[in-house]
Amino acid sequence: MSKESYFLFRTLIIVLVVFFGATWWLHQSNLDAINNSKELTQKKLDSIAQQIEFELFSKMPNIVGRLSIEPSIKKMLMTSKPPTIVTSTILSTVQKYNNTQSSYILDESGVVRASSTMDGVSLDGKNYAFRKYFKRAIKGESSAWAAVGLRSKLRGLYFSAPIFDENKIIGVAVVKAGLLELDEILQSSTHPLALISRDEIVFASNQNRWLMKSLSKLTDIERLKLMDSQKYGHYQLETLDFIFDGELATRQQVEFKYFKSPISLLGWYLIEFHQG
Repeated sequence: MSKESYFLFRTLIIVLVVFFGATWWLHQSNLDAINNSKELTQKKLDSIAQQIEFELFSKMPNIVGRLSIEPSIKKMLMTSKPPTIVTSTILSTVQKYNNTQSSYILDESGVVRASSTMDGVSLDGKNYAFRKYFKRAIKGESSAWAAVGLRSKLRGLYFSAPIFDENKIIGVAVVKAGLLELDEILQSSTHPLALISRDEIVFASNQNRWLMKSLSKLTDIERLKLMDSQKYGHYQLETLDFIFDGELATRQQVEFKYFKSPISLLGWYLIEFHQG
């Protein structure tokens, strides 16, 4: 090989090494940027989830827990007498000063013995033995349960706690929290953001048209079963028709990246969609 050919060959090798090296570096830089962007987005979503946990799940269990040990409430449940002024005042105070839609006491058969609601309509005499929050509490388990009110037609989170007389459960205390704070938190995102139930129903969102619709397609049997449960009130549970494939979701031929973050309610989670 002549000196000129050798020089050209060596120059070509150097150019190729530099080219492929630069290409690899740009590729890695793009991957790092994408990964950093994903990590930042996930952290922001996790932060929103933590805010929801604080606003809703750190306060209400304590409030309903205090109701469950109130002496005047226990005394009412152990008699057939109507609630005293003390009991009524306690329920009214809880309802008015804790951003709740209602607070009420059920006896061991599930009948409301005393109540206070934000619209002033009494729940006394109503039977909610079929509600999951009652079924759990009457077995001794404090719980949080999300549903649409049968009377108010409003979404809410029901916090319940068993009421004991020594070792016997004599009733259940319930506080229903409204979703005003939750809705305001979700509105803080500039991307479509929703709280999804374990049934894959949009229970809250900054996209109002998504409310009480199924994230993915339900069969007719699945939809009717959920409607019969009365958990979602009068809503027909139409579908949003999202199709999920790996890290991508498609709806109406539009592709999204999506991110999830769980919350305290078993099987519930936040999901945020980013177009493009």
